[in-house]
Amino acid sequence: MPLSKRISPNQLSSLNFRKRLNTCLFTGVLMLALIPVCHAQEMQLEEVVVTALKRSSSLQDTPISISALTGDTLDKLGANSFIDYVNHVPGLTIVDEGPGFRRLVIRGVQGVGEAQVGLYYDETPVTGAPSSGNNAGASQPDFRLFDVERVEVLRGPQGTLYGAGSMGGTVRVIANKPDSTKFEALAEAEFSSTRNAGLGYQVKGMVNIPIIEGKLAGRAVAFYEDTDGFIDNGRLGLKGINDAKIRGGRFSLRFDVNDSFNLIATAYIQRTDLGASNAFSKPSGDLLAIDFVKTDHKDDFEIFNITGSYDFDWGNFLFTSSYYNRDTSRNIDTTDFLMGLVGIPVPPLGSPTPVIPGLIPAMVRPTDDINIWSHEIRLNSSGENRLNWTIGGFLQDRQSNLTNQVLPTDIKGDIPSPMVELFTRTAAENLKQKAVFGEISYDVLESFTLTFGARYFDVKKVNNSAVTVGFGPFPPGPGPELNYDDDGVLLKFHGKYVINENAMIYAQAAEGFRVGGANQKTLVEVPDSYGSDSLWSYEIGAKTSWLDNHLNVNIAAYYIDWKDIQTPASIGPFNFISNAGGARIQGVEIEIFSQLTNSFSIDGNLTLSSSKLTEDQDPAFIANPGRKGDNIPYVPDITASLSAQYVRSVFSDLEGLIRLDMSYTGGSASKFNPADVYYETLDSYFLAQVKVGITSEDWAVYLFAHNLFDKRAEVRILSDQFRTQTQFTVQPRTFGLTFRKSF
Repeated sequence: MPLSKRISPNQLSSLNFRKRLNTCLFTGVLMLALIPVCHAQEMQLEEVVVTALKRSSSLQDTPISISALTGDTLDKLGANSFIDYVNHVPGLTIVDEGPGFRRLVIRGVQGVGEAQVGLYYDETPVTGAPSSGNNAGASQPDFRLFDVERVEVLRGPQGTLYGAGSMGGTVRVIANKPDSTKFEALAEAEFSSTRNAGLGYQVKGMVNIPIIEGKLAGRAVAFYEDTDGFIDNGRLGLKGINDAKIRGGRFSLRFDVNDSFNLIATAYIQRTDLGASNAFSKPSGDLLAIDFVKTDHKDDFEIFNITGSYDFDWGNFLFTSSYYNRDTSRNIDTTDFLMGLVGIPVPPLGSPTPVIPGLIPAMVRPTDDINIWSHEIRLNSSGENRLNWTIGGFLQDRQSNLTNQVLPTDIKGDIPSPMVELFTRTAAENLKQKAVFGEISYDVLESFTLTFGARYFDVKKVNNSAVTVGFGPFPPGPGPELNYDDDGVLLKFHGKYVINENAMIYAQAAEGFRVGGANQKTLVEVPDSYGSDSLWSYEIGAKTSWLDNHLNVNIAAYYIDWKDIQTPASIGPFNFISNAGGARIQGVEIEIFSQLTNSFSIDGNLTLSSSKLTEDQDPAFIANPGRKGDNIPYVPDITASLSAQYVRSVFSDLEGLIRLDMSYTGGSASKFNPADVYYETLDSYFLAQVKVGITSEDWAVYLFAHNLFDKRAEVRILSDQFRTQTQFTVQPRTFGLTFRKSF
């Protein structure tokens, strides 16, 4: 009998994961064992109230895996958008193709198609446009985070309360509401300098005005950002091509009809103009792009919402109605591809660009317009009884329109006038969904609660397309009408046991679901439709408080079984979606919050995960399909962050602040199969930022440095028919100064 046995790569990976899991659990137990030696101080951790379960509850008392970043935390992080806080939430990552074209990912549930993470602005569900590849989840809107009460990140399927788009989890941005009891105002200005770029600045303002004291109030927010680009185009000889201008605001009006009934109306508008994305050609040099054309982006959206709430002695009734409109356009260089079609080699950087008038250089310009009406009603009990419940109904009507043009440009990369269309295709999609949902909780014992949730949904999609300007052998003409229908029930089972006032454990089994759809017809024949994918998630967790609420330690372990994964497929350069294979995702998360002394606090989190295919993908339409054991693309096996803050009095009415934030993201890959010719690996990266300042009761001044060590993080790397190792990265080292004044 041999003394040793050969271990396969998949077995080795599993062993490594188990070792990391055991290490994580041991570290957590050791940390808990050491807690009693600490000494409590006067200042305790602040209570954070969340509404994740559609009713108000304390963060530590909410029996699900949830993180909440308060407005104060976001300010200290310098978070202007979710790209600035994503590394500080366990289990939350992004697939990043630049501002406005990012996919939120929770617990490794990542792939093309509709969003797998629900995104809400207050009560309004929002998403990206389906685009030419039915990839709505890849362009989730990026809200500015000024005057925000908190951001809630709910991990794990949230299908019963939040619907089909929340199979991985849900992110909720909750803005501050008008206050009719007091006048308040806030002004902020920020000036910054970024490596390989010029100066940038931001100005923001908020005013809250009581119109009728105790009855009616208005709140207005405005912001403007102007930042210089740090990517240069070596082929066109342009500097700072990814400059950005972002402007917008929010206006809300609150009317307290009486002590029980209130109405809130909100309008949120944001306009974004980008010279290019945060991408450069990795083989050509640091922060150097080599596009033949100018790749500017535009992203405009508006949200209009009215929400009414009525409190009864026994519960609450809420209704909400929203309209969401978003218009996006972007230019994508296709010169390399067209050169290949006509047999012209791509010239090296520094060589003249070959020109075929009316054909080369050229770009693809997709222009998307999406309009969504969403309505929801909810009725829930007060949460103070042995039996508690929530019931509701949901309606949504989404209309999206795409115009996809192939346009030749001049030698400078500009679209000439008059514009020439080489090819134009239009596509329109209408999605209608309706649902009824409910959750019921019963206190079997004073310390033991069981919860059951269900959601019935019905989804219909209709897709129409047409070629309006033909290309070569492909004449103009309408395509067929394609339809997709689906309905079903999502389930959730949950148990909570309160050990004592400082410790609680819970277990949950929940179902997640994402709708399928009809593939848009292109120049080649592709399958008419693709099916839904679904998963079951199993989770156990504990929430604990120590040292008289000076230290909170939360831990969760999860196992996800994902079936019929929606997967990118292609015929030549034409992409569509297919269903292929299943996956197993397992992991553990630890989150720590502390107020160790009156002056010193430290927070941190750690996520270890393993995300792998459990079966081979169908090779019918997928070149180099994924094999059993392959990792899910763009899912790191480890993420971690640590934040430390020290505040102390420097004069009678002034405080000094020093804050350090650090995060680590493990490596990942761009494809399932390493044999794929376009397979790329992404290195792990470490980011750090520091902030120092002086604050008083009504003003503050901060100095900051973001990306302190100037890391060129590989947040995404793309190689395909149009590009080779295009790396998307974060902003280089940036120094800045922030002034803030409240009134």
